[in-house]
Amino acid sequence: MAQLQDELANKRKMLTDKIALESVVPEIQLASETLQKRLDEFAAPAEPLPIETAENSIRELEEQKRRLESLLERIPEGEAGDEIRNKTSWNLNSLRDLLNRLTETVGEKVKAIAAFLASKKEAENQLAQ
Repeated sequence: MAQLQDELANKRKMLTDKIALESVVPEIQLASETLQKRLDEFAAPAEPLPIETAENSIRELEEQKRRLESLLERIPEGEAGDEIRNKTSWNLNSLRDLLNRLTETVGEKVKAIAAFLASKKEAENQLAQ
């Protein structure tokens, strides 16, 4: 009797995991496709991004990162979820790398603008004297 209950519990867990996996996979696939499009956009930009555009992109990508992290947590443990978990982890790592690059780029642009404005003000002060 105990063995039958164990088998029933195992079957119930397998079915629950399968349902959970089937519900999260389409969301992950959509998020992955969207992420790939964004990665392609940033891989070879036609021109440098304005700061505002880069900041908006960072916010959007941060939201996408949180969504992927949430979806990753919903993938059930076990062999059935291993492939999608690995793919999602890889996508998250790519997203984190892109976010780091964008954040560095924005930081460098802000520093360059600040340096330019400081030297401009200094030049204006010298001309005023």
